[in-house]
Amino acid sequence: MSHYFEIAYAAVNRRLCLFTGTGFSKVLSESTAPTWIELLSALCDLDPSLQSIREDYLKEGAQLPLEDIAQIIAIELEKLELNIYEEIEKIINEKAKCVNNHATKPIQDFFNQHACRVITTNYDKLGQALISKSDSYQTIAPGMVIPRFNAKVKFYHVHGSVDIPHKMVVTTNDYMNFINHDSYFSRKLSTMLYENTVVILGYKLGDTNLKAILSEYNT
Repeated sequence: MSHYFEIAYAAVNRRLCLFTGTGFSKVLSESTAPTWIELLSALCDLDPSLQSIREDYLKEGAQLPLEDIAQIIAIELEKLELNIYEEIEKIINEKAKCVNNHATKPIQDFFNQHACRVITTNYDKLGQALISKSDSYQTIAPGMVIPRFNAKVKFYHVHGSVDIPHKMVVTTNDYMNFINHDSYFSRKLSTMLYENTVVILGYKLGDTNLKAILSEYNT
């Protein structure tokens, strides 16, 4: 069975799961949606005192994990009476704008015509912006009430969304809490990977927590 036939079969039988990352948001926004590094860099633009973090940790070849850099930025922002989650929400809402063009049209048509599940590590809601009817999709993220009614397309924001910024997984502490707690999202993620045909879009598998779950799935 070809991969394309398997994907089509899964879509028809409501067993298709799309796993999306920053690359997916880049396509939908004509590259205005920020990558992790671009997001951290934008946070450093909030105050001159943060420029040394960009110079020391965000330069090419720097080895410190991005969630550790986010932890450092969060501490420095707190000294300025700023909240990293609220600032990320502002940056995402400003930069991540969905653009209707030839690249987004096939995705828009697919979401409006087929049932699927979308697992995303993105904080933005660009995928939802493509769906014409608000009752055709659900957004499920940490801190939100789990909807009981069924919808054609379900978006699982495993690292949180701009809807509830303070629940986003951003810093090292957030990642540790995510991986060390048997949460609804970690359980749901494992279940969907086992029970559906998974297509990865714009995600380079660099996230430590999700790589651990995917590694377990591969076994």
